[in-house]
Amino acid sequence: MPYKKYIHTITVDNCRELAHNEMIEKDLDVEIYFARPYSFIETMKK
Repeated sequence: MPYKKYIHTITVDNCRELAHNEMIEKDLDVEIYFARPYSFIETMKK
């Protein structure tokens, strides 16, 4: 697959569109990570 050398992971918000994330990970051979809401803002406040 030509994109494989460019795409290693995918980071998304917690949306319904990726309810089948295991299938997507397997088909694309990538790891999917889910972002935590406000995590960047929380770290800036500390």
